[in-house]
Amino acid sequence: MQCIKDTLGDSDIILKVEQKLQLMFDCQPSELLRIEKEINNSLLSVDGKINRWLKAFEAGSESESVLQRIKVLEVKKQELVEQLNNVRLRNQQSNITDLMGEIKSFIESFEKNFENAPIEEKKLLLQKMVSGIV
Repeated sequence: MQCIKDTLGDSDIILKVEQKLQLMFDCQPSELLRIEKEINNSLLSVDGKINRWLKAFEAGSESESVLQRIKVLEVKKQELVEQLNNVRLRNQQSNITDLMGEIKSFIESFEKNFENAPIEEKKLLLQKMVSGIV
């Protein structure tokens, strides 16, 4: 328990965690933007294919196979839109300030929470902290 108190009592621990998180978040947005761009390009491609199949349908091509192909492309388009929404949501949730507040609160209140916790929760907290220290 003393090792945990010493580790949590280190005045630089929050700064160290914040620096590591900042490095992680600095890399993440560019990756998310790259993924978003790829999905947008795929959406444009699918839209173009749908338009070409619609023109073929309007020109009198074999209607059943054309309609089937359009349905497949519409499903693909819906999947891409869902992926795009998920990427945008992840980008919005990447707020380091909120995350650091939660981490700081956890570290600062660890001892109080530990003292008031039931035995099973104490075991889990100790396991988490020891694995983080080791």
